[in-house]
Amino acid sequence: MQRFAILLPLLLLGCTTTVNDRLDKDDPEGEVTITPDELEPMANFILGTRRVVAAEFVRLELSRQFFEEQMGYTRDPEYVSRSPVQIQEDGSRLIVLKNINTDQETNLDPDKLPRIYFGSHGLEIRAYREIRIYLRNPKKKERPLFLNLAAKNSVGDAKMWVSGRLQHKKRIITLNSALIWSEEKEEYVHRQSIG
Repeated sequence: MQRFAILLPLLLLGCTTTVNDRLDKDDPEGEVTITPDELEPMANFILGTRRVVAAEFVRLELSRQFFEEQMGYTRDPEYVSRSPVQIQEDGSRLIVLKNINTDQETNLDPDKLPRIYFGSHGLEIRAYREIRIYLRNPKKKERPLFLNLAAKNSVGDAKMWVSGRLQHKKRIITLNSALIWSEEKEEYVHRQSIG
């Protein structure tokens, strides 16, 4: 059932998704076609596995295609400010979420923190101070979809829970996910890492 919920948007698009008009200029068509079977491992890793990352500062860099439509924000304007979208020189977009809650210095209510989530059961990111989100335009057909996360604390440890259990506790936690073109298999394969 969960697989169907993740892939339903792709099925409605006619069984393929495309990333276009922002790729290599060498390709006259400028389009990449990704099948649901190629996308499924990435979708499961980001949207289908419950991970919660909490740190003081989070930097999130991801492809606008696929991830922008899957990403949600939860914030109360009384406690969290969201910057206007800033367009970078390379055409990517930057959004900054900051914690402006001055009522609590310790034992912060997680619902009052800057928060981003992917899907209803996927990756969730919370920051005690700030989340910087870079929505990038893919440049190469070899890596059209990606998500790179770096969460760190200036003092103490960042933390990652997987399905409710603490799995990582260290000063900097990274999570990377990308679709990479495999010449050997002649298809896109998912590469992931957590460090």
